[in-house]
Amino acid sequence: MQRTIRHVFKTKDVISDITGNIPNSFNIKISYAKAEKKVFQEGTMYSQYFSHYLYLIELTTIELHKDLLTTYINEKKRLFLFMMLQGNISFYTNEGIPITEISENTCYATYKRKGKYLFKLLKGKHQFFCIIPRTGWLHRNSENYPSLELFLKSMKNDQKLFGQLSLCSIDKKLNDLLFHLFSLNQDNPIELETLLLINVKAIISQYQLLLDKKHSSRAYIIKDYIDINFADININNKILAELFFTTEKTLIQTFKKEFGTTPHSYLIKKRLERAKDLITLEQMTPTQVYNLVGYLDFQSFSKQFKKYFGLPPSKFM
Repeated sequence: MQRTIRHVFKTKDVISDITGNIPNSFNIKISYAKAEKKVFQEGTMYSQYFSHYLYLIELTTIELHKDLLTTYINEKKRLFLFMMLQGNISFYTNEGIPITEISENTCYATYKRKGKYLFKLLKGKHQFFCIIPRTGWLHRNSENYPSLELFLKSMKNDQKLFGQLSLCSIDKKLNDLLFHLFSLNQDNPIELETLLLINVKAIISQYQLLLDKKHSSRAYIIKDYIDINFADININNKILAELFFTTEKTLIQTFKKEFGTTPHSYLIKKRLERAKDLITLEQMTPTQVYNLVGYLDFQSFSKQFKKYFGLPPSKFM
């Protein structure tokens, strides 16, 4: 596979091939990888990468003497399994709209369509690792990666600029798999290729296990309940707390820690976005819609709709 990410710094960068000459100070040296160094105004980027027909793997280390906000261009729609090993990174659309923030020892799967994006790093050292698999290969192994299979279907069918699965903490098993992958040697190319494939598949499988564990947690069970029952006019924090045998305070804290919003705010978002779809896609009128998405009266619905979207529901007809 070819590398499809191209970085565009504010000042011209100087690129040099350092394959086999990674600085001695580096904690990770991948002996079988190609390597390059980019020097730019804010610091230096080191990339170690290996390309296989089925996947591309790349370890990136960035050392900054000042904060960096820069553009990167994704030249082809790709799925990424992204692992932040050191530091923190924030991603944005090209217009500056936040996408996500990834902290140290965190991983997640995401897809990006072709286009320009931004990322921000603070002064210091940052290190992240990506596996970019061929989607057809994942499809053929879909029984092993059910969450990724559903994600691939979304990637294929929706028109969103990007999508992402849940952020998971990198556990000891995943950490061990990563460093075993990094430590493989190239003495026997055929053996190396076999071992790399085994390790890449093991890393993807471990992320699937982390997803399974996370999605069985209380916060995700509550979210699934709201997704199914959002049109029920009786849903509120008190009812949810009773249903899931917790206090309202714990309910809100648990949900907000995982999703960055309260159950009530998520419920409103779910209702209003469904209402918008009914109006724009199914050509229903606002007065036909409001009681289908959990509102008792049209006035309350219209007021919240305008507050959320900036326009009254009639403007979407």
